[in-house]
Amino acid sequence: MDELKQQILIIDEDTSHSLDLLQFLQGCGYLVRTTSDKTEAISIIQSWNPDLVILDILIRSFNAMDLLNEIKNNPATEKQKVLILSQPSGIDHVAGPAPRVSGYLTKPVDFESLRELLRIYAGVSNPDAKIPVMIADDDPEFAELLKIFLETNYY
Repeated sequence: MDELKQQILIIDEDTSHSLDLLQFLQGCGYLVRTTSDKTEAISIIQSWNPDLVILDILIRSFNAMDLLNEIKNNPATEKQKVLILSQPSGIDHVAGPAPRVSGYLTKPVDFESLRELLRIYAGVSNPDAKIPVMIADDDPEFAELLKIFLETNYY
């Protein structure tokens, strides 16, 4: 009996990036589908039930935050795992304000502002109820500094 392959949906409008990712993932043995259409993405998530959705958060054809909200607010898809992956050309960092940005920080980070944003968006953490937070940065030293800050504040 063949083992079931894990399924991944890529949502991206940059065909060169999504093709590279598709080929890589297929080479690793995953079943992969791609789309750049929000309605089609919702349909695929509901009918195909992928193990993972990879979403280009900087997609221009629709508001990616609206898609994430639809996924989260639909009982049929609320547990869908979504990985945010973008390859912006010529953009060093993304900062607001934009129509859907509810909070942002720029480097150098004001740690008091970060602490307040964590309280607002992640909740108040304590030694008995640590809240998981993911750090994504291309600077290992900065990521380590953030990790130390988060651990010190029980995240």
